[in-house]
Amino acid sequence: MRTADQTVPSASFTAPPVSTTNSHELALVSTDGPRTGGQSIDGVSGGGLAFTRVTRANTAWGDAEIWQANATAPLDNAVITASLHDTGYTGSITIMTLTGAAPTVGATAAAGANTGAPGATVTTTGAGSIVVGVGHDWSQAAIATPVTGQVLDNLFLDKLIHDSSWVQQTGPIAARGSLVSIADTTPTADRWNLAVAEITAG
Repeated sequence: MRTADQTVPSASFTAPPVSTTNSHELALVSTDGPRTGGQSIDGVSGGGLAFTRVTRANTAWGDAEIWQANATAPLDNAVITASLHDTGYTGSITIMTLTGAAPTVGATAAAGANTGAPGATVTTTGAGSIVVGVGHDWSQAAIATPVTGQVLDNLFLDKLIHDSSWVQQTGPIAARGSLVSIADTTPTADRWNLAVAEITAG
């Protein structure tokens, strides 16, 4: 997993170079956006990979998105970049390299609200899946606190812009058809977006 927190307002976010064997790649991007709403990622590129969006959460201000690609050959210091639709914002990009995962994600979800604790739910399509989520808090640089059994992979508290970005995941979910919520107990009074995807076994 490779993460870059973009502390300077920019038109794009670039992750640290990635080297892998053949694998399924996920790009999880969280970005600030304008008060008019509608922020999005125009594209994710790099390493000769063909990234496609699997879910987007931007109903509240800011944006959280998950993109996927499959590497048919090992990556050698591949530089992967997400391009913002509305430029001049900060945020975070995380690249997950998933050896042994299915070539496409399973269930996806997207949610957002002007207040309340972040959360989005999927029903797993396979046994042994892991569910991941990427979130954005537009209101303040607040710590996202995952519910019991989930862990933070990255937390970016942007104290200059006063917002935050985070990535979290579950452990393996034993049964297919399980209802799984990527959720946080805090913050509870902020404007947030959360995009969620199931990583299924290959």
